[in-house]
Amino acid sequence: MKTWPCQPPPARTAQERRLFIFAFLAVGFGEIISQVLLIRELIINFQGNELSLGVMLANWLLMTALGSWGLGRFADRLPPRVPIFVITLILFYLILPAQLLLARTINNLIGMEPGEIVGFVPIFYSSFLVLAPLCLLHGFQFALGCRILAVGTETPATQVGKIYISEATGCVAGGILFTYLMVHHLQPFEIAAGAGLLNL
Repeated sequence: MKTWPCQPPPARTAQERRLFIFAFLAVGFGEIISQVLLIRELIINFQGNELSLGVMLANWLLMTALGSWGLGRFADRLPPRVPIFVITLILFYLILPAQLLLARTINNLIGMEPGEIVGFVPIFYSSFLVLAPLCLLHGFQFALGCRILAVGTETPATQVGKIYISEATGCVAGGILFTYLMVHHLQPFEIAAGAGLLNL
């Protein structure tokens, strides 16, 4: 049962819906950029073997799902208002550089020596600490965005599909630009700053 502190906002106009869907292009772009940046740094730390990569991707998927499902249930209790979504964009701008720095220094924090091969447990909790904040945030953004766009419509499932397609399109664009342009001309923190500014 939804418990809003006030009446939910009126249905969005067609222009507002288009702008909000466009915003999720930036969300998808930032999501794939953050994933690639952080996992690249972790791969370097953990020697890039199959075990470490599998643990990192599993953590990414698990934490994103938890953000969408767990924090999404919390979104049910919030008024579906755009300012709340805007706060998540600001948080992305602030969190990504911090987590990128953590990814670069996590091996020192856990006492890992250069060239040391570490086991499953250190890889798991290290990648969890690095990836969890952004994964939870992205999962929550998706759930919140679906609720915002569905306000006042008779086809909420259609709105979910629009959000998903827009976010996926942003991911594809980000992956292409990162692979063929950004990684060749920009440093990781410059790329992170660009993705954050696009979200802002």
